[in-house]
Amino acid sequence: MCLIAHPGRGDGYLCFDSASLDALRAEVPIDGFEVHYPKHSSEQIALYQAYADQHHLLTSAGSDSHTPDKPPIKYRAAWCRPLLERLGLQVQM
Repeated sequence: MCLIAHPGRGDGYLCFDSASLDALRAEVPIDGFEVHYPKHSSEQIALYQAYADQHHLLTSAGSDSHTPDKPPIKYRAAWCRPLLERLGLQVQM
């Protein structure tokens, strides 16, 4: 399974839009990408969710919690249901 982490991060990294996602997918068969990420704006989240829905891609969420002093963000599991189910996890409503 291939998921792109934080496609809208910026900070010197490539910030994907629909056109660059199209170009990437023409070259690399990805399964999805991280929609929910602390540095994504609400506009980016909406764009990535709509793009994933349109192209039947998996979505993930990342809390960016890399140290004990930065606790994880509690994202709703339902936001990533297809990914979790592909991994064999059952998500309750």
